[in-house]
Amino acid sequence: MQQPPAQLLDALLNAIANLPPVQIVKAEVALATARRRAEAVVEIDTVGLARGCPHCGSAQRSSWGSTRAGAQRWRCKDCEWTWTGRTGSPLSRIHRPGLFIEVVRNMLDPDEEPLSCRRLGRRLAKDLRAGISLDAALAKVPEADGSDLWIVGLDILGRQPFGRPASFASEAPGEAERELVAALATRILAWNRASPQRARDYHLEYAAELRAALGDRDGAIEALREMSRRDLPSHMRLSGRSVELVQVAGPDAVLALANPSDRTFPTLLLRAGSAEQDPAKAAEHLAKAFGIHARRSPWPNFNLMLRVVEAAADRGLAQESRAFADRMVELAESYADAPFGVFHRLDAAEALHLADAATEEVSRQIALAVSQFPENSSEIVATGLVSGPTRWKSSGLADEARGRVAAISAEIGDHENAVRMLGRLSEPLTQWLYLTDKDLAVATLDVLHEAVWRLLPPEDAAYVTGQLARTLVLHERTFAQKKWTLRIARELVADPDALRARSGLVATEPRRVCRRLICLSYAAMSDFSRSA
Repeated sequence: MQQPPAQLLDALLNAIANLPPVQIVKAEVALATARRRAEAVVEIDTVGLARGCPHCGSAQRSSWGSTRAGAQRWRCKDCEWTWTGRTGSPLSRIHRPGLFIEVVRNMLDPDEEPLSCRRLGRRLAKDLRAGISLDAALAKVPEADGSDLWIVGLDILGRQPFGRPASFASEAPGEAERELVAALATRILAWNRASPQRARDYHLEYAAELRAALGDRDGAIEALREMSRRDLPSHMRLSGRSVELVQVAGPDAVLALANPSDRTFPTLLLRAGSAEQDPAKAAEHLAKAFGIHARRSPWPNFNLMLRVVEAAADRGLAQESRAFADRMVELAESYADAPFGVFHRLDAAEALHLADAATEEVSRQIALAVSQFPENSSEIVATGLVSGPTRWKSSGLADEARGRVAAISAEIGDHENAVRMLGRLSEPLTQWLYLTDKDLAVATLDVLHEAVWRLLPPEDAAYVTGQLARTLVLHERTFAQKKWTLRIARELVADPDALRARSGLVATEPRRVCRRLICLSYAAMSDFSRSA
């Protein structure tokens, strides 16, 4: 028979008193974690009690069990909708609300130095680099899961998540670092088998990616093969998260483990096309991926077709990329009257640019897209079953479309049209930032730099300029672009007060940021000089 809680507590306290010091430390960590989670559940339940049904607003409810985290679940007696205190809140998609609430409290506590989410995420990596064993480091962060170990592993290897190499890595990882990353991959596999809460089935691809980063083909395939045996939802199955993973494991081996009916299969084909050494087989993989996106119902997925065009162009498959782009133009014409047909035209225009089509062809698609802009800014351009009517301006679509037109126009050298569209934005900062990721000629950069200071408030102009300079430094750009970056960084340092914190965008310590830009610019220029 189960003991009363009071007796269980007494027994627990007596047991703790007899524990050795090392186990007492582990017990303190476990207790702190349990307390944090319990406090989060209490706060979630308090919110749930104070509100009605988030679906229909009714106050008539009944208890309906609890979530896996222990929070109370409610069921509406009128519409039969179920909800918790997290439903419809910023915490609704947070997997670890206890940790999130702790971070927010830390940021708001006037007596503590704010501990950012990035610093929390790097705590484990710091301990491991300091020589602390993996078990001891994990005991200090019991909330860590497979995705955290993946990020830590890439960080130790001098990389950033999502397959992109880190810029200006100081040196190649040594044998100790490689052994540590291998241990992290092994721990993800072990957690998946023994503690699914800490490493879910889709985390197995994280382990495979770490193995691939070490050049361990057999280990990568082992993790992928184990993942293929799991009963995962279609959208969470094997997707070949990075090109490197598919390269190391081998495109044929990875595709053999995948199910062509999975929603992630076209993405896997795209990765295989980018990783395949044989140009003919690469073109075949990309053509299959493009065909799947083109046949999608109720209309083609233009955004993903554009990614295929970009991959074909990056591989030097000029004929295939141009054929894909021409097909996108045909489909954009066929679906011009579909919801968001304007963006189909813009995707087709960008595809033509990526495929090295003539400027006139790209400009024609841009003109056709602009001609489809609704004259009435309040016009309903789409209606969703859940979201309801979507209006052209208030939804942000008008700004997004003009920003896309400006970006493509800037890329093809149509400065006048780019500046004209940017000048018509109602919320310009977001669309200006979209331009910072484009590969622009120096002449275009000069035109946009002049326009941004003319059209935006000084603090916004400084922020956009800083982001553009940072992007140029951290990506593979030309020597002339990086020389331009150095000049812009010096201008920002000369007026650091222009770069300051604003609502929704935080830019702190402007002088340090700008000086960092100059250091990165010098490093980039030195790299170019040595390679030349």
